[in-house]
Amino acid sequence: MNLNSNQGKQNNTDRSFLERPVFVMGLVLGFVLFLICYGVRALNPSYEGIVMMDRDITQHYMGWLYYRNSAWHFPIGLMDGISAPYNVSIVYSDSIPLFAVFFKLISGILPETFQYFGIYGFMSFGLMGGFAANLINYFMKKPALSVSLSTFFILSPYVLHRMFIHTALAGQWVIILAMLLWIKHPYREEKPVKNVIYWAILLFITSGIHLYLVAIVYIFCFLNSLEVVIRDKKWKWPVISLITSFVVVIFNLYILGAFYGGVSAGAGGFGEFSSTLLTFFDAGNPDFAARILPNLPEGMYQFEGYGYLGFGMIILCIFAFIIRVNKKVKFSEAATDILRFRLLVIACIVFGIWAIIPNITIGESINEPSVRTLFSIPMPEFLVNLFSILRCNGRFIWPVCYSIFLGNLVYINHILKGKEKAVTKKICTAGLILALLVQVFDLSSGIIDRRTNHFFGEEYIPWYIKEGEVWDKLLETRPHVVYMQTDMERGTRLGYAIARKAIKAGGDLNTFYLARDLNAEVQITIDEYKKELENKKARKDVIYIFPADTVVPESYGLHLYRVNEVVVGISQDEDILGMEYVEEY
Repeated sequence: MNLNSNQGKQNNTDRSFLERPVFVMGLVLGFVLFLICYGVRALNPSYEGIVMMDRDITQHYMGWLYYRNSAWHFPIGLMDGISAPYNVSIVYSDSIPLFAVFFKLISGILPETFQYFGIYGFMSFGLMGGFAANLINYFMKKPALSVSLSTFFILSPYVLHRMFIHTALAGQWVIILAMLLWIKHPYREEKPVKNVIYWAILLFITSGIHLYLVAIVYIFCFLNSLEVVIRDKKWKWPVISLITSFVVVIFNLYILGAFYGGVSAGAGGFGEFSSTLLTFFDAGNPDFAARILPNLPEGMYQFEGYGYLGFGMIILCIFAFIIRVNKKVKFSEAATDILRFRLLVIACIVFGIWAIIPNITIGESINEPSVRTLFSIPMPEFLVNLFSILRCNGRFIWPVCYSIFLGNLVYINHILKGKEKAVTKKICTAGLILALLVQVFDLSSGIIDRRTNHFFGEEYIPWYIKEGEVWDKLLETRPHVVYMQTDMERGTRLGYAIARKAIKAGGDLNTFYLARDLNAEVQITIDEYKKELENKKARKDVIYIFPADTVVPESYGLHLYRVNEVVVGISQDEDILGMEYVEEY
């Protein structure tokens, strides 16, 4: 039954924000599941295998290495050497600034080779388990079952997809904590200052992880404030909460250097990184695939909007729908608070629409390209530029998915409470566990693929070590790496290898693959290098790198070699033609 306002207040103040035994059990379950998925090796901070995969995580690891190697600047999140001579913020290498700053502070006691991404993943799994178990148990009041069902959240496809690829985005426990803080918020009226502080702390932490997570969490903060305004007709503390949280985020980003220099706020491609209409049933993408349902066709970048529910959760959705049709039990009747339920539904609709615009698609097929776009929503250029600040709008499908997870569990639990026969209750409980087992089985193919991957199995020797001796030779006396074109090779296996070699040699790069680039400034420095070369003033301490198909003018006076997939120019001849992966230019 729905609770009226007074009952809702009583329910909120009777219970502490976190039930510690439930949190601890969920935390431990999350830790265990992480080790099952990725093994103990992932926790070894000196093991580079999981971060030198030549994927986005390698970009994030490079950001940490250059940040660690940089002198301290103000703002404290600035690093040098990765876009020399310019400084750039650790925010734009997606290196989890919260961790980067902390470990830079204690860098002197850390081993020479140190990566924190395994530790971050371990903590993320644990916190997801602890907070999800509390969120579920708030409704179910069955600690053991709630902890078990938190597996739906811990092993969510979106976390499994992102972990050790775009690792910062695997920290989706902040979304669950935001939902928990909004739904329980025990200090909303009695101690509003604490409510303000809690949201401010959560958003401070989130802004040290990833900006997309900030946007999602802030919307839940807004929902919390909106509920108070609607229910209690009070504006003071809701407005204070929103303003305080916003100021805290801006302050933290300022300290991290996000507003420093000429980094653009937006990036191109808005609309290409969306969700498809079938995302809830699309079992896979290029990086992660489930077992039971097929991978559905999608656009090139629509893996960003990956929102597969999992076959076990889909079964629960069907079961809940059948109950709704046959038993006429409304979904809202399972809610502890009808206003909050309605606000969550509205928020999910907004999140869902935002995730699929502006091109409404159901997939893409080489043989039937017309099936991709149903229709497009025309938008003026200024809106496209504004929305490009968060261009990967498909990621906003995640709170919708988690709301579906929670809604199904709460609704079925509500039906379970209404049954009089104990045997029926046991059957329903068994059904929940069975759906969970189906979910795990469905996702196990992707988990096993990761678990048996050589990055997590036998000792992995990164490519830059196996095939990079020539770069060691070149960097001995030439610590400055200069790409003579802004968009070449930086986010490839070779680009990552060169970056890793350069940092080990104490060198720097004039440009690197970042979430937001300094292309305009980098082009200025490239033009300066070109002028020097045109005047036959090649620098002795610089490695000039040209695209493989470039015709380098003889007038530059460089000694040229084909190394791996690029052309390398140096001022003085170097006897490297006999080395592997080097050809005469």
